[in-house]
Amino acid sequence: MLDLVFGKLVSRKLHRININCPTCNLQKAEELQCPKCENKVLLSNTFKTSEKGVDVSLAIDLLLDALKDKYDVALLFSSDADFCPAIKYILKELSKEIIYCRFPFPQTGELIQCCSGVRIITKDIIESSVV
Repeated sequence: MLDLVFGKLVSRKLHRININCPTCNLQKAEELQCPKCENKVLLSNTFKTSEKGVDVSLAIDLLLDALKDKYDVALLFSSDADFCPAIKYILKELSKEIIYCRFPFPQTGELIQCCSGVRIITKDIIESSVV
């Protein structure tokens, strides 16, 4: 069974960022330089987009589905170590397996340690599974 859980994208303005300069240590920047035209842009005119509402929903589904005995093995396609407390409970108390499915980079050492197994998803695996 495959369930898709959609979150929402939230945009947040940047006002300043911390730069750890190897020469002059930690600095706060309030502007950036465009890599294409080299124009300086105030950080207050920039934003970052992040997804919200997916991780908590997925952790709850992992736990509730394990409690309802809906799976023996779950495949986790996320690199968020915030799942570890739920995963540890599911493995220890409910005797289920959770396999951390990840791309070659990045990896989360904490998930590698707490999951019952790891599978690396490569381009070859994806291409060979296309119907």
